[in-house]
Amino acid sequence: GKIDPTKEKVKPYHGPYLNKMGLKFLFNYTAAQQQDIIKNYFKIMSVRHPVERALSSYMDKFVYSELEFPILESIDYINKNYRGPAEQIHLTRGRQTIPSGVRFDEFVDMVLDDKAPYNIHWDSIIHICHPCVIQYDYVMKTETMQEDAPYILSLLSSNLKKPLELTKIHSHRDAIFEDPDKPHDYTKPLPELLNI
Repeated sequence: GKIDPTKEKVKPYHGPYLNKMGLKFLFNYTAAQQQDIIKNYFKIMSVRHPVERALSSYMDKFVYSELEFPILESIDYINKNYRGPAEQIHLTRGRQTIPSGVRFDEFVDMVLDDKAPYNIHWDSIIHICHPCVIQYDYVMKTETMQEDAPYILSLLSSNLKKPLELTKIHSHRDAIFEDPDKPHDYTKPLPELLNI
């Protein structure tokens, strides 16, 4: 496989935030630097069960969060392609319309639609991390990150005076499945939520 550099530059949704932290995307480096990084750096890929990732993306972006531009663009796409005139989503509170009104089945249709607006939050890990091109040293699962992290941090800390420690893992899973105070009926068991 090969990484298409023209597509890489549309992905950094969190680019400004990560740049403030001093982090760069691979495409920010020259071709020679990229090859050096791919060959010599310790590379970790974090993956998540695809259904959990899709549900988390849906809940985070369309149910519980203020609507940012890429999500507004997706809602517009859903209105134009999946809803009739009488069924249009109307954001009565603008970006603060929570939940947005997008149904999970519409979200899944949009994710599978090649013409829908791109969003890194639900793109395939194959397109984001390129495991066919980059040989990762470690692949960890989000579901077992608490168990995986100490080992990875010990490897990364081997030449440091003080070992790296994991202080917090941000996860929407607990909020989605276990918080009885969350509004609406999204705390249903996964099979019931997905109508399977």
